[in-house]
Parts: sequence; C-alpha cells; structure tokens
Amino acid sequence: LKSPVVESSVSLRVSMISGWCTGVARTKSAPETDAACRVERQRVIALLEDTSQKLVFLESIMPDILQHRDDLSTFVGNEISRSISEQRDLEGKYESLIAQRASLKGIPQKSRFKEVQDEIQDVSQTLRESTRNLCRNLKENPDVPGNLLKIRDTRRSLTDVIDQTVEEVRLWTE
Repeated sequence: LKSPVVESSVSLRVSMISGWCTGVARTKSAPETDAACRVERQRVIALLEDTSQKLVFLESIMPDILQHRDDLSTFVGNEISRSISEQRDLEGKYESLIAQRASLKGIPQKSRFKEVQDEIQDVSQTLRESTRNLCRNLKENPDVPGNLLKIRDTRRSLTDVIDQTVEEVRLWTE
C-alpha cells in the first residue's frame, strides 16, 4: 500500500539533492563539490533515518488495534443497534396509526380521528428526533479500527519508502 504522493515527494527530494550537487559542481572545483555533496547527502541520510526511527517508535506505542477492536465495535454496535431498534418500533407505530386514521372516516368517529391525528404528530416528532440521533451516532462513531489499521499500513509504507531512499542516497556517496 504505497502512497503515490509519498513516493513522488521522496523522489522529488532526492532529485533536488542531485540537482543541487550538479549546480554546486558548476560553481566550485571538483574537490569542493565532492565534499559539499557528501556532507549534504549525509545530512539527508541522517534526517531520513531519524524520521524512519520516529515512525517505527510511533507504531510501537500505538495500541494493539486488534485487541481493542472487538470491545470498541461491541460498544458502538450496541448503541447503534439500540437506536435502530427504537427507529423500527417508532416506524411500526407510525404505520399503525396511519392505517387507523384511514379507517376512521365519518362524523361519528371525528373525535377518535382527532386523537389519532394528534398521536401521529407526536410519533412523527419522536421519529424525527430518533432519526437525528441515529445519524449523529453513525457520524460520531466512524470505523475507528479500520482507520487505525489504515494509519498503521500507511506508516509502514512510508517507512519502507524512506528506507529505500536512504539506500539510494547512500549509493550516490560510494
């Protein structure tokens, strides 16, 4: 899972170092150029190695995703399941009330019709609130374990690219 942005960024930086050394070669004598390029390459190697070590350290302190994923999924899943169940119950009640209202036609049932109409409005309002709560729960509880796995994989990919770049820069110094 290598990121094209990361790879192109590292390649660009390596190309910039190479171009800088070429530019220095035009303005200075050969021994001065070689020394300046060696120093610059060593600085780049040290910087990249330090970055790679920091990424490895970050991975080592990251919580064990698989260990906590089930607990987190259970907690979030229970809350969302409860909201969905409540939503279904309200939808069933709303549907039942609509059917009742349809059956209440005529003047003798006008008071009962009004009662059912008021109840429909109450259930409708509760259903809207329930829908908002369910949407909020779904938005506030993204796929955290999946996101953490993606971060871990991207970090590993970046570390690999940096290590390859260090090796390329080392080859230039030989």
